[in-house]
Amino acid sequence: MTTRDLILRAEQYANKENADFYSYAEKVAMLNESYVSLYQFLLNTGDKYWVKEYNTNSTIFTLPYDCYQISGLYVKIGNRRHQVFDYELKNNKVYVKTGVINSHFILEYYPTPTELTYKDVLNKCPFNYDGLTDINQNMALIAGATHYSIYDTVTKKTYETALEVGEYAHIYNDGNVVSYKDGNYKCLNIGKNIVIDLGNVLVIYNNSVYYKKGENVIDVNGNIVSTIELEAGSYITDFTHYIKLDGILPINNYTYIIPDTDTGVTDGQKVYTQYAIKGYYNNAFLTKNSLTSVYFIESLYNDVEISYPNNIFYTVLAIDIALKMRSKQGVDNSLLNQQYIMARTALFNSIEKNKGSHVKIKDVYEDYELGGIYN
Repeated sequence: MTTRDLILRAEQYANKENADFYSYAEKVAMLNESYVSLYQFLLNTGDKYWVKEYNTNSTIFTLPYDCYQISGLYVKIGNRRHQVFDYELKNNKVYVKTGVINSHFILEYYPTPTELTYKDVLNKCPFNYDGLTDINQNMALIAGATHYSIYDTVTKKTYETALEVGEYAHIYNDGNVVSYKDGNYKCLNIGKNIVIDLGNVLVIYNNSVYYKKGENVIDVNGNIVSTIELEAGSYITDFTHYIKLDGILPINNYTYIIPDTDTGVTDGQKVYTQYAIKGYYNNAFLTKNSLTSVYFIESLYNDVEISYPNNIFYTVLAIDIALKMRSKQGVDNSLLNQQYIMARTALFNSIEKNKGSHVKIKDVYEDYELGGIYN
């Protein structure tokens, strides 16, 4: 089941299908809170569905980077595993107190639960101007025949700029507009209407503009913030690490656009949009249907596939999210809470009945214990 399907199912339980009562951020927070809670519940039962293994011959070793909780430590002797209980954890390391040097140890552990997102519904952009390129802080960037203009969506006034139209452009949070054309970047300060030639290197930190001048990275006021050699391209940085992007237009430290495609990147993951990406608007991609010239707002994230070999898992998760949705409204949750308790109990019982094998989970989709309410 995808995260988008799960949110829709939760909205059905909460009787809030297609409601605008909750923001995208609120839904994602509810989704992750419920998922982590259920993940921890299943870990505590001894269910080993998510267990990963780390192999080592050392009696002292660092926990895997994604270790969330240890399931068990074993030493392999011949073809058999024997559980090791005499060990301790210190400073993210495991110290085995028993066993001989060069023994083969197997650490079974649960990985850090995946942070879930989902692809929000496709919406028409509230603004649909010819040449619309980007929107930020109530300002719409409009590409004219030769130069960009700024349309203030609050005052309804248009301001001409000295910035020439490029292939791509973005309004950053510091009030600067950067355009890209033929391998070079130019920056417009909106308040001063002054254009600076940034050359072939663009550096973005915290949605603000920096660039390369000689051996220095400077801000648009000329202040030196770092000294480093950088080849041509676009970078995101914390001024300790500089990450070169395969796209040309970084939006902020986690989102950028790959040119001439329907692809963006968020948190290192490629995000595929229905229409060609033109810019950025209100924490979403601004896209355009080339056939109709209509602009749309598309999600920065893909759906995530959630996998678990028991259908009641999804029911428990959806009802828990629905309870959070309804609690925000202050309505009576007693009946929905009873459904939640029944589903969670059925899920727990199915695991307990098979706890000896751990891997084989009973199919309770049509189990009589559920009273038929989930069929």
